[in-house]
Amino acid sequence: MSESRDGPPRRLAILTISDAGSRGERSDASGDAISEIMAGLGYLETDRDIVPDEPDLISDRLTAWCDGEGIDVVLTTGGTGLGPRDVTPEATRSVIDYEVPGIPEAIRVRTAGRTRMAVGAEPLLRRLRISTTCPSAESSLTTKSGIRSSSKSTF
Repeated sequence: MSESRDGPPRRLAILTISDAGSRGERSDASGDAISEIMAGLGYLETDRDIVPDEPDLISDRLTAWCDGEGIDVVLTTGGTGLGPRDVTPEATRSVIDYEVPGIPEAIRVRTAGRTRMAVGAEPLLRRLRISTTCPSAESSLTTKSGIRSSSKSTF
């Protein structure tokens, strides 16, 4: 059960955006960390995928998950840096209904000391389902305090 609410666990999907990960050349450490943290908060992982840094693949997966009936929360990781292939925030913005101010700042504050990629955290909403991009740097997630604290207050 979730620590913050009664009832059945919320259903979670995790999308990792990584060229190397999608080719099987890198393990999905940030996706694994998110899965573990969210399970500890009472979330049931119902879907998970790894896609390359391609805007259409990212937006198609997010749209399918958010418009379907089996997922309550979507978390993405990766593709939030400043490189030319880091397109997660832009791909996510192309399919959202609206942005939620304040949440990105909370995530950035919690993870800024752990990874330079914290600037890319972007919580966005589509059809009452939360889609949050998380830094993919393992150092920001394996300590768990940043995402755990943000998750407790956000989700």
